[in-house]
Amino acid sequence: GYDSLSGGEQQIVTFAVGLALADLAESQAVGISRILILDEPFMSLDQRNSENLINYLVRLTRYRETILLISNEDNLKSLVPTRVQVIKQDGVTSVCLLQ
Repeated sequence: GYDSLSGGEQQIVTFAVGLALADLAESQAVGISRILILDEPFMSLDQRNSENLINYLVRLTRYRETILLISNEDNLKSLVPTRVQVIKQDGVTSVCLLQ
């Protein structure tokens, strides 16, 4: 069962279920969603599975115009083609587009 899986395996299952639910919701909607929002999808994943997920998302962009990926994983920055960096320092938030 799900409880017997490692943290990384649970994260992969949760990600897959989320995508399946998004597809189900889209099939019931009038229009097609062109955006996918992912919040910390790499939590509990090792480097290899994180890279596999990034590669999958790159292939997924053929069907989605925009994928918003929220992550604090600095070691994966080089795998994401366009990034928006949000920094809060001394109560001031700044946003920077990185390519």
